[in-house]
Amino acid sequence: MRARMLAGDRSACLECHLNRCPGFEPLSDEERASGGGGAPWIHQLLIEPTAVCNFDCPTICGHSFPKAKQPVSGRRVKFMPMDLFRQLVEAIDLPIDKICFYNYGEPLLHPEFSAMCRLMRERCPSSLITTSTNGSRLGDPGVRAGLLASGLDEIIISVDGASQATYEVYRRGGRLEDILRGMRLLKDERDRAGLLRPRILWRYILFPWNDSDEELAEAERLAGEIGVDRFCYHLSDLPEMASETYRPGTAAFERIRGRLF
Repeated sequence: MRARMLAGDRSACLECHLNRCPGFEPLSDEERASGGGGAPWIHQLLIEPTAVCNFDCPTICGHSFPKAKQPVSGRRVKFMPMDLFRQLVEAIDLPIDKICFYNYGEPLLHPEFSAMCRLMRERCPSSLITTSTNGSRLGDPGVRAGLLASGLDEIIISVDGASQATYEVYRRGGRLEDILRGMRLLKDERDRAGLLRPRILWRYILFPWNDSDEELAEAERLAGEIGVDRFCYHLSDLPEMASETYRPGTAAFERIRGRLF
């Protein structure tokens, strides 16, 4: 599959919007003849451990979103099998700058998530390994212990509001109080153990309903109270849900430019 993709065969990616991104072009005949034309390392590798999520966000991976438009709805395999994951990790034959262990699903739902992270760390000791979560499982002591022993460098926690009413507009099925409590517990247990990782990153996606000055100020206050390692903003990938206040080119956008994820 890697050889076919390097040769320009994108048949497996026709339904993926990343296929239309600038810069993703087939290799030239000269590049193919020279052995691929790529750098002797991989800049970023994305691995999706699961397509299952316990929230119902109103987007392409939400349970109530039209099935015909969900890229994950037709998948027969919902959790990546451990044997397949081992094969994937053992096949890594180039240095990798960054490994993103997440995508559509909620990665912490995978029963072998921490073991998978440890395998990646053993195979790629110098790579930056990161995951992204809705934070719903951080209240489980076993999940937190697994994260602290996983070898992860960074855990991104998506929290898009500073009140339950605002937060649940997008994170349907989530309780903000539980998410914040889980973040505090993870941070406190990490610090008590004398560990420097995983770094905890609070990612706040900006929408029209959560971009008021008051809401953002309260979110930043809560982040400071918890002691997260980084608080950052993210612009919505969906035009119909994008914040007009923080649209690129506005004065508000310039104020947060240096804090964008």
